[in-house]
Amino acid sequence: MAPILQLDGLTRRFGGVTAVDALSLSVDERELVSIIGPNGAGKTTVFNLVTGLDTPDAGSVTFAGRDVTGLPAEQVAALGFARTFQHGRVFGNLSVLDNVLVGAHTRLSAVRPQWPVIGPVAELALALVRPPSVKAEEKALRAHALDILALFGERLTPRIGNPAFSLSYANRRRL
Repeated sequence: MAPILQLDGLTRRFGGVTAVDALSLSVDERELVSIIGPNGAGKTTVFNLVTGLDTPDAGSVTFAGRDVTGLPAEQVAALGFARTFQHGRVFGNLSVLDNVLVGAHTRLSAVRPQWPVIGPVAELALALVRPPSVKAEEKALRAHALDILALFGERLTPRIGNPAFSLSYANRRRL
């Protein structure tokens, strides 16, 4: 079976400093891998290269059998691979569930019909009236978000409708 993630000779230089030097790594599906090292060792640069936030000077990144080297982050995310950041910032005024749904925006595929722009009233009507394909996709994404939140059991599930600002620090991190 092919690895889910394959890095071959990944290199990134910043002027005269080589942050990542010919890194090769293979990660199988369901395998957990850690990248450790001191500050300045290039760990964040590796994540940025793999997820499309930066472009390598050399080497390749393959995800799920597809070469994603140099693709923009939004295209890599649309394939199901994205990075998170260490800070625990959430959208405080959104509910716990809505915070999870925000992360699904790159996976939406249903689109509105391409109608000519006829003014602000028509645009407002389009925002209020969603086609059945959009409604079905939103329902499926909501069910998936609820499944994800269920993984955290009693930590997040009872708080699904609460605003994120009301969560404890630990639950914000979970969110």
